[in-house]
Amino acid sequence: LETGSSAADLSGDGKCCGGPSRQGNSANQAIELLIQKGVPEQRIIFLNLISAPEGIHTVCKRFPSLKIVTSEIDAGLNEEYRVIPGLGEFGDRYFGTE
Repeated sequence: LETGSSAADLSGDGKCCGGPSRQGNSANQAIELLIQKGVPEQRIIFLNLISAPEGIHTVCKRFPSLKIVTSEIDAGLNEEYRVIPGLGEFGDRYFGTE
């Protein structure tokens, strides 16, 4: 595993995890992939811009030795599981997938 590799690089399917850390499911899948590739959990740093408390709790519960670095923890999730206040649908706007 090379320094600077991401879960998207490792999967080989061209897909990547994106968007704010909402419920933590995408993050958990990416972290699990790194662990399957031989990266020790305590050596993984999950870096993201915006998190919801629910996502942080989900990731920390499953990977207690993981380090998380985030710039902001928003209030939580709305009924559609979107981070509030959040960025809106940044990923959709950025990739033109709206």
